[in-house]
Amino acid sequence: MLIAPRALNKEPIFVSQLVQNAMNSIALSTLEKMLNSFEFSDEDLQQLQQTVRQTDLQTGFRDAMLGERVTGMQVIRNPGQLGSEVPVRLPNTNEDLAFYLKYMGKWTAASREPFPKALDRVELISQEFEEELAGSGFARVRYQLTALLLPAMDSIFEATARGVAATQATETFIAVERFRKQQGRFPDSLDALVPEFLSEVPMDPFDGKPLRYVITDDAALIYSIGRNRIDDNGTLGDERLDEVFRLELKKTTGAEPTE
Repeated sequence: MLIAPRALNKEPIFVSQLVQNAMNSIALSTLEKMLNSFEFSDEDLQQLQQTVRQTDLQTGFRDAMLGERVTGMQVIRNPGQLGSEVPVRLPNTNEDLAFYLKYMGKWTAASREPFPKALDRVELISQEFEEELAGSGFARVRYQLTALLLPAMDSIFEATARGVAATQATETFIAVERFRKQQGRFPDSLDALVPEFLSEVPMDPFDGKPLRYVITDDAALIYSIGRNRIDDNGTLGDERLDEVFRLELKKTTGAEPTE
């Protein structure tokens, strides 16, 4: 499950990258449940940790920006490809194309930035984009293909950041479990995992600070502050304001996975 999403890594379109992200999320969620249900050997945990560490969502995301840019250029030059969604008469598509390339260039440059700087930049660019479209009554007519083609960039950047956060939290989650198996307790802080179990404490892509780590009466929580970019103290439940991974204190010892 962890390896299968990588088959989509080199497909340079947003849809494939979002599907890859979703598949990876399912795999990580399943792994979280298994770690709370069964005892794994340290050798197995090391292998799982290495596999999770090799997940790279950002490269595919950045390549998809280029692929979508090329697709948009071709559609604007040949608007008939959109079928009935395009009106019979269009204004000068060269102007529309220039507008499209202007903003795709900005968003592509933002995708090259590390998180959370990329999130900050895309928010400003998207605001500028909407303001320019709303600047005159003719803007949406002049740039109607751009408005039709471009997806909600904020959401795509956010989805990628969430995927990165979940992957980093899972690797840390496994490192905490390895520490627990060795020491018989949870580490007091994530710094205690470095360098034996982690090369460094991962940074939260939503604010650039270390992932949060909280020990409760019955579990250890590792979490990112998530899409609202506010620390909600590891809120779980339907809201799931933070991206939380929970390692329970009481575990099933000696149980074997069943089909």
